[in-house]
Amino acid sequence: INPLAITLKGDVIALDCKMTLDENAEARHGEWPRLPSFALQQAGKTSLELRAAAQGFTFVELDGDVALFTGGAGLGMALVDMLGDAGHAAANFVDAPGGSGDAIFGPLTRLVFERAEDPKVKAIILWFTLSATSLKGVVDSILTLLETTKPPKPMIVGLVAAGAAEREMTLVQAQLAFRQRGVECVSELVDAIALVDQLSEKA
Repeated sequence: INPLAITLKGDVIALDCKMTLDENAEARHGEWPRLPSFALQQAGKTSLELRAAAQGFTFVELDGDVALFTGGAGLGMALVDMLGDAGHAAANFVDAPGGSGDAIFGPLTRLVFERAEDPKVKAIILWFTLSATSLKGVVDSILTLLETTKPPKPMIVGLVAAGAAEREMTLVQAQLAFRQRGVECVSELVDAIALVDQLSEKA
């Protein structure tokens, strides 16, 4: 078998098998944690990544200066690219999948705050583009967290909301709610990047 690896215990592992294990079937496969690949995957995770996984979230730590939380992986990747073009780098990657409930945003924001405690991190960006998810629910969950947990670094909130998302709160009301708490709130990605530049110059 080529390639293969021999572990310190003398086990021989084939490395040329490519297989995808669908996490939706994980509950039916109690043997997966005993797979060598699972152990290798877990060994490569940081403490924060492991705790996020225990809560059911995928959280990836990166070596950057801006902690991120976005609503959607595609948006998150676009923001990572824009930060790179502006001379910054993401400190993590985590997103709330489309249709996530209000209860998701508080716990994920708390994880991002923890990542932002790293001295290298200069700013935090939370960015959500909402089509059907209630804007009020997202805003309230983050504001509730802010009542008990202060962001460790300056935070920028980005909000874009379709009509259905504004059924309980308008975008203007949401922006005002954050600004009253001293948090910058914008609706254009370029404005968020510009604010990161300003914060970095002051740091």
